[in-house]
Amino acid sequence: MTGNVYEPVRDPRGKYANRNLKGAHRWTMFLTLNNDSALTQKYIASVVYHLHPVYVTCRIEVRDPPFLLSRSAYVPFIVGVEVFFQEWTRMPTIRLDYIPVLETFGQI
Repeated sequence: MTGNVYEPVRDPRGKYANRNLKGAHRWTMFLTLNNDSALTQKYIASVVYHLHPVYVTCRIEVRDPPFLLSRSAYVPFIVGVEVFFQEWTRMPTIRLDYIPVLETFGQI
């Protein structure tokens, strides 16, 4: 199962905060098999996320379940997802597109 959680960026502060993120959404994608970390790790070797080119780093490989990736965005966009299985499974790489859900999209 792949999915995401989100939260509005309410007040970007701090030494490294991007103050232009007001009104943005912080989303976190994940990939898991039955919410079971051991089972997920048994079958899945890594997940590569392909983000919109506006991100400085738009290709991110994650090797640890539940393969979390967090970023901020103003609007939904397509994230390419490649799922690489453990070699012993002999399963081909799965490629899919996912649009992170920003539930408050359109609201300020």
